[in-house]
Amino acid sequence: GGGGGGGGGGDDDDGDGSADTGDDRALDALAEAVDSTLAMAARAALRANNPAALRTVIKTAITRVATGGPDGAGMLVTDGRPAAATMAAVGSDEQRPELLAPLAAYLATYSLLAGQVGSRLKSVSFTVAEWLRQAPSSTQFRVASWMESRKVCRFCNAVHLNQARITAYLGDKAIHNRSTFYQDLADLQKFDDDPASFFARVCQMVAKMNKPVFRLELLQYILGLDCRFSLDVLRPGLTFALECVQALQKREAQPGCVLTHKGGSAESTTSSGLKSRRHTTPPIHLERNEE
Repeated sequence: GGGGGGGGGGDDDDGDGSADTGDDRALDALAEAVDSTLAMAARAALRANNPAALRTVIKTAITRVATGGPDGAGMLVTDGRPAAATMAAVGSDEQRPELLAPLAAYLATYSLLAGQVGSRLKSVSFTVAEWLRQAPSSTQFRVASWMESRKVCRFCNAVHLNQARITAYLGDKAIHNRSTFYQDLADLQKFDDDPASFFARVCQMVAKMNKPVFRLELLQYILGLDCRFSLDVLRPGLTFALECVQALQKREAQPGCVLTHKGGSAESTTSSGLKSRRHTTPPIHLERNEE
């Protein structure tokens, strides 16, 4: 009789396991349906040239990234790629500034919550520090840096028209701008676990920039953006990102964000209650020296 009871217990356990598996599959299917709907809505807003509709979609997508379902369901889409890659693919050919701004907000927020910003900040800080170490004592180095800045863009393999003037390199302007930028980067590293403070600080940075070339390229790299996201796009885009994360932080109960990716990472909780993952892979050092 006891053996029979034990057998019955085993059957019950097997049944519970099957139920759990079924529930997980149902949650995964629901997550995929939500992500697919968001991607389709974003495409529709882009086709209709409707910035207001795209902002609504992006705000929902950012909320989903920050408060994704169990086991990182909120970070995946129907084709199995990371959510940021899919949203980037949705707007990969977009050139209209008013539509690029909401996309910038999404991609930058994803980069921050996914723990990608910290290592990029360290790499960029190293690059700027090396330039500042050599530039003050060598006019030849600064002129060579200006020449280097006129080479093709690492994003689109084209030379942009808004290249820096050589006078900024012959004098102290470039040195001053990069010294300020270096200090701003140091400040940003204090806030990479606090999304609202981070984006508030970045908004301050771009507000005081005039015609950045090298600094803009480095900021694009930090935020996971390409050269389409100009200073005029970044300003409203980052302001919108700040609005979105501030709205999230005002929520009374934050379920947190469990992020998934293929690389090594360690989960951490931001000061705002949002969870993020930090990559343990070594930083990528940039070698180019430009304004």
